Amino acid sequence: MFISFYFSTANALFVNEWGSHYLPYGYIASGGLGIVFIKIYAQLQARISAVQLYKYTFAFIGFLLLVFFISYKLAFATKYLDGILFILTSSFLSLAALVTSGLSMHLFDIRQSKRFFALFSTGEIIASILGYIAISQFSGYTRSHNFLLVASLGAFAS
Repeated sequence: MFISFYFSTANALFVNEWGSHYLPYGYIASGGLGIVFIKIYAQLQARISAVQLYKYTFAFIGFLLLVFFISYKLAFATKYLDGILFILTSSFLSLAALVTSGLSMHLFDIRQSKRFFALFSTGEIIASILGYIAISQFSGYTRSHNFLLVASLGAFAS
């Protein structure tokens, strides 16, 4: 669910500050950075245990989201901070998918994985829908960057 809070906030802040005509450039930069993050993740897989890597991955995402939230609260928000938050979107989504699929492979054999992965994906979709509904209900009462705190706490809880 934390991904829906992060994704909505990153997109809203980016489009508000940069405009929609910069979206293609943001997606290209996001994809390039995503490749770098996945390469680093692959190298870490060889060095530390899977359980530690899963914990560290969500802790890293949660920490960065918390840093962004604090930056906005302390009025360090700039146009470039909105851009960086948006560019990290692809990286965070990819890392979350790698952790989810890796966890599935560690918990279940191939047959069980095929059966349960659809169930996990359904849960992920339901959580995303609930997250987007919550954002639409609360967005009139708070500023967009406050959702980063919810996203950060969700990443830490994962």
